[in-house]
Amino acid sequence: MGVSDWKVVENSDAEILAMDSLDTRTTAVIDQRYAEDIKNAQKGVDSTASVKIIAKDGVVAPNYLEYEVNGSKNNLVMFSEIHYPIGWDAYLDGKLVPHVRANYVLRALEVPAGKHKVEFKFEPTAYKNGENISLASSVLLLLLFATAAFVELKKKA
Repeated sequence: MGVSDWKVVENSDAEILAMDSLDTRTTAVIDQRYAEDIKNAQKGVDSTASVKIIAKDGVVAPNYLEYEVNGSKNNLVMFSEIHYPIGWDAYLDGKLVPHVRANYVLRALEVPAGKHKVEFKFEPTAYKNGENISLASSVLLLLLFATAAFVELKKKA
């Protein structure tokens, strides 16, 4: 759900220290480096706001999370997953958008007023590179076998 208030602090240390006196049900702490990514979010209670996780065939995948978010204003929405920026991408209605760290460990995202689809996808570059290298190696190996078979058939003919 969206939080009604947040404060931007100087760094990660200040973020942890601020958690000591924070009501996390209504307020979030954001590191200064993420402030630009939430500049349009509006503070205050949005009583119409809702966040619903969408499960595909009754299952929530560990590498893909989909939410339906609805609100009457630009909300800062907190998600209960750990913020891990390496490999995780956030999409708002299919468009890649930045997500931020809130309360030192959680994900947060600025979501504009209206009904929106929010997706978090695990798309690590290293994994994609590994897949491409594996595919190229497999194709090369098949070509090598095909060439060897062709040469052997040519010798026998």
